Amino acid sequence: MGVVMETQGERIKKIRLQLNLQQDKFGEGIGVTKQCISNIERDIGFLSGDKLTSLLLNYNVNINYLLAGIGEMF
Repeated sequence: MGVVMETQGERIKKIRLQLNLQQDKFGEGIGVTKQCISNIERDIGFLSGDKLTSLLLNYNVNINYLLAGIGEMF
């Protein structure tokens, strides 16, 4: 058996839950809709570079954690 890698969508959801935010409020903080966050969490969407930057600036998210699962969440 191999190691199961966590998806970026799963990490986004973990970040949002750690911040204790609903999808709509979390999305507002980075300039996307609730539906966009829902799609990302289900791995059928992704954040553009400028939205990743918003995530970093507004929520102090560790981009290495988000993109590759490396290091701490914040």
